[in-house]
Amino acid sequence: RARDLTQKRGCAQTVPLDSIELSQMPVVAPSDERDFDAEWARALLDEALRRFQREVQHSEEGRASFALLGDCVLGDAELSYAETAVQLGVTVPAVKSRVFRLRQRLYQIVREEVLRTVASEAECDEELRYLSAVLQKVYGVPALPPPE
Repeated sequence: RARDLTQKRGCAQTVPLDSIELSQMPVVAPSDERDFDAEWARALLDEALRRFQREVQHSEEGRASFALLGDCVLGDAELSYAETAVQLGVTVPAVKSRVFRLRQRLYQIVREEVLRTVASEAECDEELRYLSAVLQKVYGVPALPPPE
């Protein structure tokens, strides 16, 4: 029965490899390496940001802080640290400290995402440098610096 179904679907027909004319095969232009790298960087950072936001959203304080500090962490802040401090009811040094810790955590998550795709720490460091170069070249923005 399975053999009959296979033949019915046409899967039983074989084509000898030596009968294929390679010169007649359509040439598929390779995708632009820059586009591939940009997509890779975007996908990796999207996943890291999803994880980061899920992690921050677990506590009430985290949600409230992230609503104001999230843009500071990502470098898109509309408010100054002083304005953010007033809204959070903390000092400017406290805001700077929170932003620093959040940036450290985001960097760690990006590193973990890269580690899932490579075999060693050395390869991870190399991939992070490459990610930084891609972000600079494609998007014109510096990547996340390693935590100090």
